[in-house]
Amino acid sequence: MQRQVGDLHIDKNGIARRGLLIRHLAMPSCGEDTKNILKFVRDEVSEKAFVNIMAQYYPFFKACEHEEISRKITNKEYTEALEYARSIGLTRAASH
Repeated sequence: MQRQVGDLHIDKNGIARRGLLIRHLAMPSCGEDTKNILKFVRDEVSEKAFVNIMAQYYPFFKACEHEEISRKITNKEYTEALEYARSIGLTRAASH
């Protein structure tokens, strides 16, 4: 997708016109996975990639049977993911 459309271009009105928007759903207890994904985006996609880090995960159905995903992501986990993205050069990382 990156090769086809390139980095996300936003016009002067803040409207996305063309390009790749990556959405990553941060999961509870999976901070290292998020870091690995963000490193992959930086190294294999583009340092200028627009990454929307989402914290909307909600445990549902049988999630309570799996301790690691039986809760929502904490504000601390979310903040750490966003700060990490920026610290590795993904300056277009956005929240929610």
